[in-house]
Amino acid sequence: MISLANIDISEIKDAKGSLDLSGQIDPEEKQAALLLSNARLLVKKPIAFRIKLEGMGYGIIELSGWLQTSLSLQCCRCLKWFDYPLERNFMVDYHSAISEHTAGGKDDEHPGAVEIVEDDICVNNYMGSSLNILEECCAQLVLSLPMVIHCCEECNGLCPHCGQNLNVKECGCVSEERDGRLSAMGLHLRKIEHG
Repeated sequence: MISLANIDISEIKDAKGSLDLSGQIDPEEKQAALLLSNARLLVKKPIAFRIKLEGMGYGIIELSGWLQTSLSLQCCRCLKWFDYPLERNFMVDYHSAISEHTAGGKDDEHPGAVEIVEDDICVNNYMGSSLNILEECCAQLVLSLPMVIHCCEECNGLCPHCGQNLNVKECGCVSEERDGRLSAMGLHLRKIEHG
């Protein structure tokens, strides 16, 4: 398996050229396992990838990639673990980090300071002639997750009284449907009823 933690970019960082990589990331490999565990991702199988690094000149490298794997996720409604197939295309720019000596800062109080503009927010920086894109691949897995994780859209969740998984069987609990937005009105009506 190819290591994405230390890719030599010396031939493409300052000139136009490209580097194509494909293979699998072993989720058990030490550095990948650490990044995935920090992101709290349980990867079920190796992460297939296709990556193209393209030198754009002036120290700019464009990374375009594709990832595919299967994760084990927990439903936020019923707490059941389920397999979640994942496939993601992404594109990220890397710019050579600006050192204090090369920065053309105009601020006398902070020599070497560079103003960050809106276009800089979606850019990663690198130094030297190697690039670690393993971190970016793990970040892209996290970014591809849904905001709210459900095992299925029809998931009924757990009973709030007894904890029974309502996807498996109904429980005998009686629950009052209340709309919290109208609770103040209910208090007002009870005051009127009781004088």
